[in-house]
Amino acid sequence: MGRHTAPPDIVRRRRRIAAASGVVLLVAVASYGAVWALGDGENTTDASPSSASATTPAAAPECLAATVAAPGDILPVVQERAATVTGDGGCRLLAVTEGTATTVANTVGSDGAAQAWVSDSPAWLAQMAPALKAKKVASSTGEVFATSPVVLAVPAGIAGPMNTGVRPWMTALSVMPLASASPSANTASGLAFVAVWQQLRNNPVAGAAMGDAFFRIIRESPSQDELLAQNGTRVKAFPASEQQLAALTAQGKAVAMRAMVPAEGTPSLEYALTRFGTLDEPAAGALDRLDAALRDEAGAAALKEAGFRVGGQRGVEVGDVPAEPTSVQVDASEFTQIVRDWTYVNRDLRLLMAVDVSGSMLAKAGETRRIDLAVTAVQEAVKLMQPTSDAGLWVFSTAQRGRLDYRLVTPVRPIGEVATSSSHAATLVRDAARMPTFISGDTGLNDTIFAAFSTMQRSYEPDRDNLVVVLTDGRNDDSTGGLSTDQLIARLKAAADPQRPVRVIVVGMGTKEDQAVMTRVTGQVGGRAYYVTDPAQIPAAFANAIWTINRPAG
Repeated sequence: MGRHTAPPDIVRRRRRIAAASGVVLLVAVASYGAVWALGDGENTTDASPSSASATTPAAAPECLAATVAAPGDILPVVQERAATVTGDGGCRLLAVTEGTATTVANTVGSDGAAQAWVSDSPAWLAQMAPALKAKKVASSTGEVFATSPVVLAVPAGIAGPMNTGVRPWMTALSVMPLASASPSANTASGLAFVAVWQQLRNNPVAGAAMGDAFFRIIRESPSQDELLAQNGTRVKAFPASEQQLAALTAQGKAVAMRAMVPAEGTPSLEYALTRFGTLDEPAAGALDRLDAALRDEAGAAALKEAGFRVGGQRGVEVGDVPAEPTSVQVDASEFTQIVRDWTYVNRDLRLLMAVDVSGSMLAKAGETRRIDLAVTAVQEAVKLMQPTSDAGLWVFSTAQRGRLDYRLVTPVRPIGEVATSSSHAATLVRDAARMPTFISGDTGLNDTIFAAFSTMQRSYEPDRDNLVVVLTDGRNDDSTGGLSTDQLIARLKAAADPQRPVRVIVVGMGTKEDQAVMTRVTGQVGGRAYYVTDPAQIPAAFANAIWTINRPAG
């Protein structure tokens, strides 16, 4: 990686990146409308002393006309250029503070809010649009004056010739441990997740890998500063901008990060000045001058020295990143999904899992059996749940208990609850491993769906999502009788209660016809049916189904 020396005051401030404070891509999700949500509702700015409002030297008198917010990575340059925008006697016309998209969106239109923001992606501006409209705040965005490609930063402890330089996305998903800061605080994270989803979503193997990686990444919730500071052997690759890696080099880090650049193309951070509301003449004039100062020769030089690209040209070479990487654009609505999913995955659930233990579940699926994949699916889902969530387990097949097709294995209780030195999560994991011992009979699916739905509705809890997730390898095949499909649909329709919503999700293996039938069934209670053709996809489909259902309406 190339090195350069930057002015000490800029070097000291480059490390300040908005920290993550909350937790999907989901990367194997169904489409849904773009909804206004910018994070987990918590303050996501860095808590270091230097992340408070920053201004030009105190010696300059004030004649403030406007306040400008800027992301931490570009903040020093914006401050430097804003210092050249002065009034009579050299008084400063602009105050420059640090602000992420989340903090700016939450305060725009209120007293004391910034009149302008140096946005780092048009995807944020599209996401802000509904809130700005609701607040009746107009906005306008100038031309992009700087960019920075998104890469995967690879700590030296795991960097090598196979995972650095230009490599396919699947290299990252299959051979490297991954982490990420929250997209609500670090735009590179959101752009990277959208890019990999857009480019690989039609690949079943990639979809499973993406889903698994996304769930595990969210659980750790590091800040971007923590990720950039990784310097050991137990380290993980993570989304970052080329500029952030350039800043590490400028700081003289003993072990610099390497970079992996997606061969399929990579998005870029795009910096532009966005203005909010109706501005008076002094404010508009001062912002015009700032925009010009960021674009003139001195502004371009400052941006390049700080590691940004101007007109596609970089002033600091970052090893492994091509001079002209292949570029891709991300879909703004999918960016919104990523930001929302990050928070949504960590919501509290109340979940009853019902798993098919009919004889066909002993069929081979590659080197294993279908029932073994089901065991893995349940165990992995439990590991991903919050301790404050509730979960329980049923198994089902014809005549599991006399004439009943279903059997309670583990009651629905809090995951983190501890009894007799063992957590409920540990009990569920052990009980899931026992499911092969219940194998018998045929697929008593319809009776089980209605019984599980009724059980969860009777014990409904309003402060969480109440879900039934059924895993099966086929259609209803109840040799002892039971509900027909039409009867099941009629009963669910009659029992559905908007005051006690219980969603039913079916994850199955079968034909399009099987999926169409179960889509009709689950649709009566706001649920969905997910069917796979490859049994190996069951664990990922099971986990994805749980966390993508029932997102809040926009």
